[in-house]
Amino acid sequence: MSSLLLFRYKSLHQRGCYTFCARYLSKKTNAGEVPLTKEEQQGWEEQKRAIRDLRAKIRQKEAALRVRSGLTADLSTNRDMVEGASRRHQPAERESSETGPGEAK
Repeated sequence: MSSLLLFRYKSLHQRGCYTFCARYLSKKTNAGEVPLTKEEQQGWEEQKRAIRDLRAKIRQKEAALRVRSGLTADLSTNRDMVEGASRRHQPAERESSETGPGEAK
């Protein structure tokens, strides 16, 4: 019985939280329902611009790295080199595994 009363009669704080969540979700799902304020719209535009600038910087750095390393086609190799995965050690490991345990070169 008390649980029914708790769910039926919500406090003002709970009602405020539900209203806030409903407004946030309506902005996420249907932007035409609750229009964004000017401040919110400017915030979204600034975030989009910042993300676009960061992506452009990343593309420039990747292009510079490709030119420096001489690998213009293989972008994944350059990303591995940036992350610290050195390609110099991998060919030696491959050669030792290809020869087998008892075979000599």
